[in-house]
Parts: sequence; C-alpha cells; structure tokens
Amino acid sequence: MAEVRGELTAAEDNVQKFLINNRDFKDSPVLDLEHDRLQREVAVLQDVYTAVRNQYEQARQSEVRNTPEITLVESPIFPARPDRRHLLVKGLLALLAGVWLAIITIASLEFMDRRRRENSAEVQDLEELARASMVDARRIGSVFRWRRKKTA
Repeated sequence: MAEVRGELTAAEDNVQKFLINNRDFKDSPVLDLEHDRLQREVAVLQDVYTAVRNQYEQARQSEVRNTPEITLVESPIFPARPDRRHLLVKGLLALLAGVWLAIITIASLEFMDRRRRENSAEVQDLEELARASMVDARRIGSVFRWRRKKTA
C-alpha cells in the first residue's frame, strides 16, 4: 500500500511540476497531450490505490471477525498416573445385573400368567393384596400432602 501511495504521489508531483512549468499549455497541442497523459496516469494510480486500500480494510475486518472463540490460556496438565476407576468392570457388572433383573421379571410375569390361567385362588388373593396395598399407599401419600399444605 505504501508503494502504490508513493507512485501516486510521484505522479501527482509530475502533474504539479508540469503545471508550474507550463502555465498556458492549452495553446500547444503537444503540451495539452502531455497534460492529458499525466492526468490519466494519476487517475489509474488513484484507482489502484483505492483498490489496494479497500483490500487492506477488508483484510483487517476479516481478521477481527476470525478471532478464535476458544482461547487456550495454558496447556492441560495430564495426571502422573492413569485414572483407575475400573469403568469396564463396573459397566460389565451393571450389564450383568440388568440381565439378571430382566430374567427375574420375565420369570415372575410368566409364573403369574400361568397361575392366572389356572384360575388359582392364590393368584386372586395376591391380586387383592396388591390392590389393597395400592389403596394404602395412596392414603399415606394424601396424608403427607395434607400435612405439607397445612404447614405451608
């Protein structure tokens, strides 16, 4: 940009010197042609300078826009020893416990279904006990809700 500005200033100085040395150049076709040539050179250099200046401003703006969103303040410090949480063992134990629980649930449901098909009195007693337990659980829940409303 400084180089183009220097060329533009030199061309403008040439026009200025021409005008100082040739005050009345309109009468001479050679001098008039020389003046026009110098003016065209200044106009071309002005266009070049304007283009370079615009590119410089766009580069500055894009540099400001392209600032990283995450700035690394300092590099991470890794532990001296690996973290021994035994995640693989814990995961496998959880998987085993889940499979065991699923097997027990399926076996219980199958047992209840078989008993229900036999229309056993024991199953009916068990279902009545389950319904009674649910009613009791609802009563206990309503008592706790009532006490919370009363104290609030």
